[in-house]
Amino acid sequence: MKNAFCELRLFDCVIAENGALMVLPETGEEKMLAPPPDPIFVGRLEKLKVTPLSVGRSIVATWHPNETKVLEAMRELGLELQITFSKGAVMVLASGINKESGLRAALEALDISPLNVIGVGDAENDEASVSHSTPLYAGVAPATRSQ
Repeated sequence: MKNAFCELRLFDCVIAENGALMVLPETGEEKMLAPPPDPIFVGRLEKLKVTPLSVGRSIVATWHPNETKVLEAMRELGLELQITFSKGAVMVLASGINKESGLRAALEALDISPLNVIGVGDAENDEASVSHSTPLYAGVAPATRSQ
C-alpha cells in the first residue's frame, strides 16, 4: 500500500483490501479486520491456472473472467466466501467483509459518528459503504472517464 501511495500520514485512518485491513498512519498500527486467505484455496486457484492472482493479507484478487474458476474452487472446497466485483476486478474475502464493514471499524476506532460522514464512490464495490453505512451520502453512480 505504501508503494502505491507514500503519504498515508495525511489520513487519520486507511481502510485497505476492500475493507479487510485498517491502518492508523499516525501510530503505524495495522489491524486485520478479516482472516487471512485459506492457503488450500489459494493453492487450488493456482492449480486452476488463475492468472493474474494476487494474495493480500486477507484478500484474494484476480480479474474477469476468472470468477468462474474462483467459484469452482469455492464450491469444491466448501468455502463460504464473498466475491466482490469492481471494474473488472474479482475480489474474494470472508463473508461480511466489504468497504462498509471497514468504514464502520474506522468510525469506531476514530470515535466518529456516521452522522458526520459523507460517502462518495465510483465503482460497484463502493455501493455498500456509500449508500448504507452513512445517513448522508452522495448517490454517485460508477463514473466513466471522458475520452
